[in-house]
Amino acid sequence: MSLGALWIAVLAGPALAQDDGFDLDTVFVAPVQTPDPDRAGQAAALTDRITAALREADHLVLVPDDVQAFGRDADLPARDYLAACPDGRYIECAFVVAQRAQADHAVVPILQDDGALSLSLMDVSGARVRLALDTDPIETDVPAQVVGLLAAVIADGADLVDVRIEPDVEVDPDAFAPAAAQAAAEEELASLDADPLARSDRREGRAARVSRSDMARYRGRDDAPPWDDAGLSADSWRRWRNSGRPLPWWKARAQGRQAELLLSITPIILGGGPWVQRYEAWYSVDPVSLQRSDTYVLQDQERGLLRAWELSIGFGILPWLDVAAFGGPSLHTMRWRIQRIVPGEDDPYDPIQELTVTGWRVGGRVNVAPFPTWPARPTLGLGAAAWWGEDRARVLAVPDDIPDLPRSRMVLLGIHPGVEADLGPVLRVFARMDIEVPVAARLSQTFESGGANLPEDRPGVSTSDDGISLAGTVGITARIRMAGRRWKGTSGR
Repeated sequence: MSLGALWIAVLAGPALAQDDGFDLDTVFVAPVQTPDPDRAGQAAALTDRITAALREADHLVLVPDDVQAFGRDADLPARDYLAACPDGRYIECAFVVAQRAQADHAVVPILQDDGALSLSLMDVSGARVRLALDTDPIETDVPAQVVGLLAAVIADGADLVDVRIEPDVEVDPDAFAPAAAQAAAEEELASLDADPLARSDRREGRAARVSRSDMARYRGRDDAPPWDDAGLSADSWRRWRNSGRPLPWWKARAQGRQAELLLSITPIILGGGPWVQRYEAWYSVDPVSLQRSDTYVLQDQERGLLRAWELSIGFGILPWLDVAAFGGPSLHTMRWRIQRIVPGEDDPYDPIQELTVTGWRVGGRVNVAPFPTWPARPTLGLGAAAWWGEDRARVLAVPDDIPDLPRSRMVLLGIHPGVEADLGPVLRVFARMDIEVPVAARLSQTFESGGANLPEDRPGVSTSDDGISLAGTVGITARIRMAGRRWKGTSGR
C-alpha cells in the first residue's frame, strides 16, 4: 500500500494557533525525510523549525526521541525505525510511530528530489490522512503553513481520507475548502480569545500557570470545561496544565500503581527494639556422683540492634493504593550463659557471651501513595509482621538433660511513613520509617527443677518494657504494568 499518489494541492493561509486552554491534542512530528543525501542538512533544519513553530503555537509536540523503542528487547529507537523505512512507505511508518506515541495528530514531511516538500497531516486515532499537499520550502514559510493547516484540520475543516485506501482511489480536490476552513477556525479562535485563561504565555516550552481561582472562570459557561474534554478531574487538569507534559504522558502517569505488579528489594533495614535474644541455663551437679540435681533455664528478650533484609511482592489496587506481602531474614544478637554450680565450691560466675544469630520476618502491608503524577511523593503503610528468633539448639550446646524451650516469637503491628521517587517508568526508590509495636509474643520463658543448690541471685525475667521497634529502611522497586498504558518519561512538553 503506497500513499505517494495521495496529494491534494491547497493554498494555506496565515498561521492559526490553537488555544492552549482547549487544544488538548498531541502532535507527533516525523523528521523530514529526503532521498537525497545532499539535502540531509536542509531536512534536519526544516524539522527543527516545524517542531519549534508548533510548540510556539501551544501545541503539545512529540518527536521520535519521546517514543518507546521498537523490538522485543526495545533496542530499536523510533528514530532508527523511521530511518529504515522502505521507499514509498514513510507515511505508513510515521503512522506506526505516531500510534506508538499515542499522539492524536501527526505531521509527516517528505523533501522530494526536485526540492518540493510534501506534507501529510494525519488523524492518528482514526487512522486517516486529513490533509496532504505539496509546497515549496524556499518560497513558503513552511512552519507557519504547518501551524495554520493543523489549526484548520483540528477545526474539522478537512474531510477524512483513510490511510488504508488503495492508491488508485481518486480523491476529490474540492473536498477541502481552505477559505471555509480558515473562517471556521478563525471563528472558533475568536471565541476562545475571549477567555483570559485560554490565552497562553508560553516561553521556552513552559505554559502560564493555572490557579484554582483561574478555574472558577469556567463555571456557569454553556460549553463543557476543558477537563471534561481531557477526561480528567478539575484538579488533575490544573496540575497537568501546569506540568507542561503531553496529555498521554500525564494520563499514563495518573494510573499510578493501578494494575501494576510491584517487586521490591530492601537491602537496608537498620534500627533498634526488642530484638536481642537472652538465654541462660543454670544447673548444679552432685560433687560425688556428678549427677545433675537442679536446673534453671531462662529465655527472654532485651532491646538491641536489628539488621534485616526484605523481599516484597505487591499489586496496585488503585492509583494510590497497593497491597504487598514481604519476608526476609534479620540479624540480631543472642546473649547467653551456661552456668555450672558445684555445691561447696565458690567459683565466680561465668561471663555473659554474645553471638550473632538469624531470625525471620514475614508479613503484609497496605501502602498509600497519593499524588501519583508527582515524580516524588509521600507514602504511608500499615502492616503486620510475624517474627521468630533463632532456635537455641541450632547455635548453643548444653548438657543433654537440660530441656529446650520453644524459640521466641512476636507479632507486631506497624505504621510506615516514608517517601518514594520515580527513576523512570520501571524503577522507583523509597525510604521509610518502620514503627512497630509487639501485640502478641512468646518472649519470657523459664523452666525450673529443684533449685536448692542454685544461688538465689541467679538472673530472672526482665521486668522492663521491651517497647517499640524503630528502624530506617531504604529500597528499590521494579514496576510491571499488567494493564493500561505505560508512561514514557519524556522531556517534551
